[in-house]
Amino acid sequence: DLNKKQNLGEFLLAHPEHRHIVRRIQLSKKFPYSEIRDNLLNSKMLPIDMLRCKLSFFGATKFDPRSDRWVRICMFKDAPFPKELTSKDNWSYGAQAC
Repeated sequence: DLNKKQNLGEFLLAHPEHRHIVRRIQLSKKFPYSEIRDNLLNSKMLPIDMLRCKLSFFGATKFDPRSDRWVRICMFKDAPFPKELTSKDNWSYGAQAC
């Protein structure tokens, strides 16, 4: 029962079970790429595509697309060693290919 003149606060007081989805919707305005923008239920969707996306957030590069069942990647190419972390290096995932 949705009252079209009811504001969001009143709606959430009446239906607190929807508070998490409302928060996700509110955050999507500030962070437009915070949600997967794909039909995850489509029969052509492959979980490996989401895995590759997630791995890229952790510094993975040079994905080897030979299979849709596993992924070969390069991580932290040319990254400094712990003892080199104090130097002023502008390393960002390496300049050269793996």
